[in-house]
Amino acid sequence: MTWSVGFRSATWQELALAWSEYAAEHLLPRRRFRDPQPVAQAHGGEIHPRALEEVRTRLQKGLLDAPEALFREWFGRFVTEPKGHLQAAPVDEPVSPGAFHSALLGCHGLTRNGFTRMAFCRGADGDDLLFANGDAYRLPAECGPLLELLTDKRRVPVTELLRWLDEPGCLALLCRLYNDGHYELAP
Repeated sequence: MTWSVGFRSATWQELALAWSEYAAEHLLPRRRFRDPQPVAQAHGGEIHPRALEEVRTRLQKGLLDAPEALFREWFGRFVTEPKGHLQAAPVDEPVSPGAFHSALLGCHGLTRNGFTRMAFCRGADGDDLLFANGDAYRLPAECGPLLELLTDKRRVPVTELLRWLDEPGCLALLCRLYNDGHYELAP
């Protein structure tokens, strides 16, 4: 029997494959590869060095010179993504931030779903990122301490959430996490 707790422990090959797929989807052009202008060559089946260089350059630029923000987002999504059968289920009837605010004030706080894996990353572009089960949620950097609170505690008392409820971005994030099934209201 194997029991696994925590974040994904990937091999280097898995990391390289996952990054390559993500970067290709976001950075490489969708158009098809075309041979460079034909050059007379002695052997028609020879792959011309110019074609090799063009492909190498395009792939290196797309996969290795990716923006820091894209790489950070990919990695956070990757390490928090659970196995398919361990997903948090969204609520049946999503609520608005206003309704969530009222409901939260009437309970003891939030309890994180046992299937939810969370992590966060400070952003260099003014936004921090929270990752939950492979999804990324943006939040202004000044609200970063909320991300610390959410990732440090499985059960967050309402008293520790009160200061964040007046921040529209923070309230929207908490509501979305609830609607996405990552948190339940603690009676």
